[in-house]
Amino acid sequence: MKTQKFILITISVFMLLGSIYPSMSFSQDKSINFSISTNNIYFPGDEINLNLYSYDYNNKNKNKKVSFEISLLRIKDIDAFYSRQSSRYGLDVLSKDSLNLLSLTEEVYSLKKSFSPKNDYGYWNLNESLPLKVNSKGAYLVKVTAINKVAYCGFIVSDLGIISKAGNNSMLAFVVDRKTGEPVSNTELSFFLGTKKIGSGVTSDGIFYQKVNDDVKVSKDEDMFPMIVGMYDEDVVVSDPYLFFGYSENKFYTYIFTEQPVYRTNSEVNFKGTIRKNEFSKLEPLSNKELTVVIKDSKGAEVYKEVMRTNQMGSFSGKYKIDEDGALGDYVIYANIDENNSYSASFTVEQYKKPEYKVTVKTDKSQYYGKDNMKSLFIREQVSLTAKES
Repeated sequence: MKTQKFILITISVFMLLGSIYPSMSFSQDKSINFSISTNNIYFPGDEINLNLYSYDYNNKNKNKKVSFEISLLRIKDIDAFYSRQSSRYGLDVLSKDSLNLLSLTEEVYSLKKSFSPKNDYGYWNLNESLPLKVNSKGAYLVKVTAINKVAYCGFIVSDLGIISKAGNNSMLAFVVDRKTGEPVSNTELSFFLGTKKIGSGVTSDGIFYQKVNDDVKVSKDEDMFPMIVGMYDEDVVVSDPYLFFGYSENKFYTYIFTEQPVYRTNSEVNFKGTIRKNEFSKLEPLSNKELTVVIKDSKGAEVYKEVMRTNQMGSFSGKYKIDEDGALGDYVIYANIDENNSYSASFTVEQYKKPEYKVTVKTDKSQYYGKDNMKSLFIREQVSLTAKES
């Protein structure tokens, strides 16, 4: 049965996981590998360090310095840069529609650094921490190039943070000062589902509520995770996409069950299902809705298919007769509500099995009197099945 997921609430101050999941780049000949990382967010005036790690198993390069070109870029259009990311799991500069997102940045400065690797347990490595000079608030991208390879990571310099909540039909943002916890009004926010902008607004007492209608959620885009991006003067806020895993899957809550977990062949399976639609944080029966119920056996073969319609309580039911020569194993019942929403449950088909072991209980004597203590021994024995010729 499909597991439903709960709405989460968290304080999220930046979405790009630079320090947890650093951007990485590998050379084609696999002789040079390097990764870079930073923290996700800094207060103005904080010391900002770029962590650079490289390793090399090629002994021919043991005395060779490695040169890196480091560029600090400021993101000019935060709405476009973050919403057009090709993945919510890391930072990329090529959007899904093949736009080079570097066009949305401007260079602050660049520098070159060369390092000599150190020998450590048979391989050569670098582990350096480089200070970055950042004099103003904003969202930044770090680009590091070595030979013909490049890696990226990003960070934000801001006094503000955002508390975000996403339901199936709404999104809520609460913008605060990260030091004092005070709400911040007049923050301009943009709300996205994947790359699609679905609304915008300005916070009042730090809060803005965005309604999400069903029509804006219909998309072939695999990435329909919500995102909130905002600006207050030079302060930037970006919600955390890991808040919203399973967002698009919370449209329905479905429970499918059978009257028993295990059946024999040539027996009848009675199944029933109940569907609830998530409407603005309320679960309503999905009444008079047509759906297709499919049952597949343990080999993946379709053994049952019927179009049904839910009753006023959002329920449906049916019967399936297992064939006398039906496959043994786990069968799956699928309730296909539409092309994007399918839920399942399972039952097992088995034949009668002789016990694989027996348990014998022995006591220390055959008869006891009142207040006697009884000692018993439990013996588990494997049952061996011997075939005899007739």
